Amino acid sequence: MASNTKLPDENGEFDDWIEIYNAGTQAVDIGGLFITDDLNNKTKYQIPTTNAAQTTIPAKGFLLLWADEQPVQGALHVGIKLGAGGEQIGLHQVNGTAINALDFLTFEAQTADISSGREQDGAATFVSFTTPTPKASNNSTAPTTYTLTTTASPGAGGTVGRSPNATSYASGTVVSLTATPAAGYTFTGWSGDATGTVNPLSVTMSANKSITATFTPTGGGQQVVSFMLINAATDQPIRELVAGEVLNLATLGTSLNVQAITSPGTVGSVRFVLSGAQSATKTETGQPYALFGDNNGNYASWTPPVGSYSLTATPYTGSNAGGTAGTPLTLAFSVVNQSTPPTTYTLTTTASPGAGGTVGRSPNATSYASGSVVSLTATPAAGYTFTGWSGDATGTTNPLSVTMSANKSITATFTQTPPTTYTLTTTASPTVGGSIGRSPNATSYASGTVVSLTATPAAGYTFTGWSGDATGTTNPLAVTMSANKSITATFTATGGGQQVVSFILINAATDQPIRQLVNGETLNLATLGTSLNVQALTNPATVGSVRFVLTGPQTQSVTKTETGAPYALFGDTNGNYASWNPPLGNYSLTGTPYTKGNAGGQRAHP
Repeated sequence: MASNTKLPDENGEFDDWIEIYNAGTQAVDIGGLFITDDLNNKTKYQIPTTNAAQTTIPAKGFLLLWADEQPVQGALHVGIKLGAGGEQIGLHQVNGTAINALDFLTFEAQTADISSGREQDGAATFVSFTTPTPKASNNSTAPTTYTLTTTASPGAGGTVGRSPNATSYASGTVVSLTATPAAGYTFTGWSGDATGTVNPLSVTMSANKSITATFTPTGGGQQVVSFMLINAATDQPIRELVAGEVLNLATLGTSLNVQAITSPGTVGSVRFVLSGAQSATKTETGQPYALFGDNNGNYASWTPPVGSYSLTATPYTGSNAGGTAGTPLTLAFSVVNQSTPPTTYTLTTTASPGAGGTVGRSPNATSYASGSVVSLTATPAAGYTFTGWSGDATGTTNPLSVTMSANKSITATFTQTPPTTYTLTTTASPTVGGSIGRSPNATSYASGTVVSLTATPAAGYTFTGWSGDATGTTNPLAVTMSANKSITATFTATGGGQQVVSFILINAATDQPIRQLVNGETLNLATLGTSLNVQALTNPATVGSVRFVLTGPQTQSVTKTETGAPYALFGDTNGNYASWNPPLGNYSLTGTPYTKGNAGGQRAHP
């Protein structure tokens, strides 16, 4: 981890840290190994050999090194420091003149308290851990997730959007909440698991959370907040009316009225407008504000004809609908007279793909009475757009009104929008020939970003040009990101223009190549056989000579000079390779080209 703010060392300091895993079945003391933050300086810092108790890793165990450049603090405090902007880590073993790479990693820019590590203990793939596991296994189950519940108060006052939009979030995810007031309202603050008035609001998911956005009506501060269905025979409230509700006279009775509930509780007056199966207009100056009037709370009786209705009530600061109009409330409902329960239908909604967005419904219920009108709203997730309905609905109207006359299944289709960022892949050819730096250093870039690439040749090489999505020899090179790009820097070995570019493992029994040898490779004689040789491939293909130096578990080191191609470690006769049965163990092989025979003339880069 290159940006640590949560895990202190024994001195209370929040240092960079590196965890090393021992995949073997025996304890390993890493004292004497070399660790570096620069792969061009493989022996930058040697881990002390004076405290084996601290530097020994048990079998299948873990060891944490503090990369703080303060070795005086103990054997586990190493003389390197990691860069949060991206850097290299390497662990090496020196064996005589050979330096063997045990493990290495080049990482990009880091986010605070998010570590990079192997997906599984000892595996090849590196991933990011929002919940790091220092001194513990990476073989964890799925990350901890939390739910986020958002509410608008009142429901008609506005909406609360979230980005990213998901049903649950991994621990540490930052969610942006945006409160958007409806017409006639203003956003006045957060409550629950958040406070204040910052909008948008950033929420870090560390537990299940519930957050409410409060909206306040404008227009004299007055509003009609709800309708109450009244039993005019008893002058008692029955229940609050909700949008799309079906009133059944067979169960409610035929002596009804409707009261408007206001905020504040007393306003100048309320004007009602009823349309549908029956029309009515009524202005009430005193409480209670009733659609068909009252006499000191003795409500007038209304027997509504069967059918559909729309009711709007508007508050005013003055009497008789005078002064300033406040925020009205409009609600649709229907009236039936059925002695048996009404037919109900189910509504199934699906987002396609599931990650593309959500489908909200109002009212939200498991089933709906026949004739109910349900409003469906398709909300795309970040990076997606809503492109239409399918199933029992078509078109792109959003929100969509659905009248329930049967069981229905409706799918909202979302389409992923084109990316606005691009990747830049850089390669050094050959890899030992040099390195490519970039500024700014990032994993992806916004369209139009200008990136400066600098080719730096290694010792014994010179930079000779760009290829791929760039050409020429300009260095540094300015690259404008307008698409995903891949650029190669070519380096050419100095010293007569000659170089050994690779080693090929040879089957000496058949004189055929097996494969290219790569650094750190393990050769299994059980599958490869015991009649082997190694060929050096040069650039150009023919050079003056090649001198081989092999060190390792041979009885003695091997030095061989080949003047004619093919250049073989243990020699050949016109391509008939000599056989080599290598003893088990670790080896280091160096091949150096020369401009003349018998390692004479100018020595090129090995």
